[in-house]
Amino acid sequence: MEEAYVSGSSHFLGYLIVDHHDNPLWNEQSPYPKVGFQLFYRVDVEEIYTFEAEYESAERCWIDPDHVADCYSGWNRVYEEILSQARTINL
Repeated sequence: MEEAYVSGSSHFLGYLIVDHHDNPLWNEQSPYPKVGFQLFYRVDVEEIYTFEAEYESAERCWIDPDHVADCYSGWNRVYEEILSQARTINL
């Protein structure tokens, strides 16, 4: 809801720990904590609300899962595996 303005049934996939202890660019004024977590869910969208752009997203768009890598320059093997797992879950 926070970023896409949608709601639906969700299934927790897992998480990544993001640890900046060895990152020389991290400092106390960083917008992110020294150690944080990225949680991943699969959501089957059931309701679509008016997009307000109040939080971390400037726009919302719908992307075919087969073409996500074409739309995101930071795509990598970890994200590919997460998406692959999300597509195999039968809710």
